[in-house]
Amino acid sequence: MIVGKNGIGKSNLLEAINYLGTGKSFRTRNDQELVNFNSSFFHIKGEFIHQQNELSISCGFNNEKKRIKIGEKLLKTTSELFQFIKLVYFSPQDIFLISGPPAIRRAFFDLSISQYDYSYIKILRQYFRILKQRNQLLRTDSKAAEKRSWDQQFVSCAVEIINKRISYLKKFKKQLDLYVSRISDDVEQIAIKYNFSFPQNRTISIEDNFFQQIAKIKSREEEVHYSLLGPHLDDYQIDLDKQPARFYASHGQQRTIAIAFRFVQANLIHKQDSEPPILMFDDVLADLDSFRTSNILKLLENKYQIFIVTPNPDNYLEYDLDMIDLEKLL
Repeated sequence: MIVGKNGIGKSNLLEAINYLGTGKSFRTRNDQELVNFNSSFFHIKGEFIHQQNELSISCGFNNEKKRIKIGEKLLKTTSELFQFIKLVYFSPQDIFLISGPPAIRRAFFDLSISQYDYSYIKILRQYFRILKQRNQLLRTDSKAAEKRSWDQQFVSCAVEIINKRISYLKKFKKQLDLYVSRISDDVEQIAIKYNFSFPQNRTISIEDNFFQQIAKIKSREEEVHYSLLGPHLDDYQIDLDKQPARFYASHGQQRTIAIAFRFVQANLIHKQDSEPPILMFDDVLADLDSFRTSNILKLLENKYQIFIVTPNPDNYLEYDLDMIDLEKLL
C-alpha cells in the first residue's frame, strides 16, 4: 500500500508502472502531456520478474518520438509489451464501464482481449488501417472495383474481430456473476451481451449479413463519408435483473460490477498465462462499505502482486498491508 497526501504523486507512480507495461498512459493518449513543464523529455525504467527471469524495461519520449526497450532490444511496436507484462488497473473512472458511452466498453474489452490473446491486437490494428482507407474512398469518386476490394477486406477483418470478441465474452460471462456475488453477496442477475452496429439475420452468416447491410446503406455512407457499420461502433450491453445497468443500477451496484469486470479480466489473463497480472488500485475502495472492501481484499490474498494507493491508510488498518509512505521518501 502506498500512502501520502493528495497531489504528492501516488497516481503518478501507478501511471509509471502502467506505462512500462503497456507503453501508454491511462489518463492521456498524448505523450507530450506527460513531460514535465521544465523538461523536453521523460525517461522511466523498471525491473520486473517474468517467468522467473529478470526483465528490464525502459521507456523514453523526446521530440515526439517514443523509444521502448526490453534490456537492450528496441521494440518495433508498443504492443510488443503485451507479450511480457500484464497489468490490470482499477480506476475510480471504471464506473463509466457501466454508465458511460460504448467507446469506453470497447476500449476495455479490446485491451482485455489483447492481453489474453496477443494476435488480437494485430487484427485490430489491421482493421483500423482498412477502416481509414475505406473512409478515404468514401470521400472520393472511387472506382466500383476498388471499393469492392476494400469492402471485402473490411468485412473479412471485421468479422474476425467480432468472432474473437464474442469468443472472449463467453468466457467473461461465465465468471462475471461469480465475482459480483463474491464482492457483494447480492443476488441480482447480471447479464452481458454483444450488440452489433447492424441488424442481425440469424439465418445467414455474420459475413453475408454484413455485406447485405453495407449494400443497404451505400448511399448514406457516401453522403456522410464515413463507415457507419462495423466493430468500431459495436457495444456491450450490461443488464442487471434484465434491465440496462447503465440506467437502473445504483451507484454502488455499478461500482461493484465495474470492479468485478477487472477481476474477471485479471483471472482470464492468469488462466491464459502462467503468471498472474499485476493489480493496481487507485483508491477505488474508498467509497465502498467495509463489507465489500473486506471481500475484495480476500479475493487478492496470496494470488496477485498488488499496489494500492490511498491518502487514507486508516481505511485499511485492519488488513495488515505493507505500507510505503511517499512523504517520507521525497
